[in-house]
Amino acid sequence: MVVGLLPAPGGDLAVVCFRECKELQRQATAARYMRTASRAAALVSARLDLDHVLETMVDALTQELDAALARIWLVENGTELRVRASAVRARADDCLGERLALGEPSPIGQVALARLPILNADLTTDPRFPPRWLLKERILSGAVLPLTIGRELHGVLACFFHEPPADELVEILFTFAAMVAASVGDINLLKREQAARTVAEAAQQRLVSQSEADRSRARALALANEALSTQHEELENARRRLAAQRAVLQALAACTTLEQAAPRILEAIGTSMGWDVGTLWLSDAPAGGPQGAPGPTPPLPPGPPP
Repeated sequence: MVVGLLPAPGGDLAVVCFRECKELQRQATAARYMRTASRAAALVSARLDLDHVLETMVDALTQELDAALARIWLVENGTELRVRASAVRARADDCLGERLALGEPSPIGQVALARLPILNADLTTDPRFPPRWLLKERILSGAVLPLTIGRELHGVLACFFHEPPADELVEILFTFAAMVAASVGDINLLKREQAARTVAEAAQQRLVSQSEADRSRARALALANEALSTQHEELENARRRLAAQRAVLQALAACTTLEQAAPRILEAIGTSMGWDVGTLWLSDAPAGGPQGAPGPTPPLPPGPPP
């Protein structure tokens, strides 16, 4: 930047600053990068969906940060990496395959294993990237960044450019990697919480169903027990009545008159029916019978219960 004094209208002097076009261009580029990162962060935070997050990031890298190729791999089963989002303006090489084993001899596998980034402004000097692919797709620079939270690896972000990246772009790439890692971690945590809640709700529902079934069985058992008790009581009463009838018949067979049989009848009925007090009434012979002959004796009702 150059500062100078120039005459202004009215005879005063004005301070004039001259900046190089490259400096202005660098500042404009840095501002564009920051706006891109801000928009991406807003889009990611507005919708907690994994596919949406990953597609938003790779699209921003290729469409607004001029990447020729952007890919995101996520860890699956703890043993391999699988591409979950890709935006390309250049064909990918086999070393950037759809599925890669953790720690395999490829740039992506090595970054995943070591949790250390690859940043190179001239990939032609890096033997891990095929020269034929770099030349054919005009790839000059690239960045391969681990997606980590602490020491926990969630995946790998890779992007490649036709030109050397500016320092501001490198900072934005690390910002993108941090946003992707945080979003993936939050979404995975949410999925685990939802799965745990589903398991807990299912277990609670099973307990409620089991409790209801137990209560239903208890009610059924109570009703059955009540019915059995009623039947037992009815059978006991029937047994006592039969015993009383048998005892009365035996008393009548052993006596010649009702006066003789009455005490035995009362004793038999009381013993059989469990009564403590009983009374037996004998009626006089009804009028109208033959002279000197007693009328027929009506059947004796059992004495009233105490």
